[in-house]
Amino acid sequence: MKSPQPRRKCLHCKELFLPDYRGGQRQCYCLKHDCRKARKRELMRAWLAKPENQDYFRDDQNAQRARDWQKDHPGYWKNTARCRRRTLQDGCSEQAPAAQEVAKNAPDCTLQDLCSMQVPLFVWLISMLVGSNLPDDIASSTRRLVIKGHDILGMVPGMNLERLLHENAF
Repeated sequence: MKSPQPRRKCLHCKELFLPDYRGGQRQCYCLKHDCRKARKRELMRAWLAKPENQDYFRDDQNAQRARDWQKDHPGYWKNTARCRRRTLQDGCSEQAPAAQEVAKNAPDCTLQDLCSMQVPLFVWLISMLVGSNLPDDIASSTRRLVIKGHDILGMVPGMNLERLLHENAF
């Protein structure tokens, strides 16, 4: 039976950590975010210090390799998280709205006035909610809807809504 691995000191934060059992004695950094970034920087510095890697990102052969890859993958950059985060919507040219005339046959009453009257649209809407075209069903359902509306608003039937709104405004 193997003995448990001893704790090691992280080369970056200098704190003790328990290395992964699969890494043997090779793990020198703990798993904290800053320590992992430091490890990556150190590995890149060591890799770039080798003579064969010093011009890897600068020479013409690698520049041409990158250009060929970009040509084979057009629009690749548009699917990155950075691009999706930055682009909220497509840009569009500013357009002034066209002038519109007011319809001459439009009613001269407001929406509230229309809803307070029993117009065919209001009756039709209630019949669609109820699922019936029978006048008795529409009338009983309308009474239930009005009672529920009073309950929601905290009103009792016959209460003056205008007076209630003005009292609560102050």
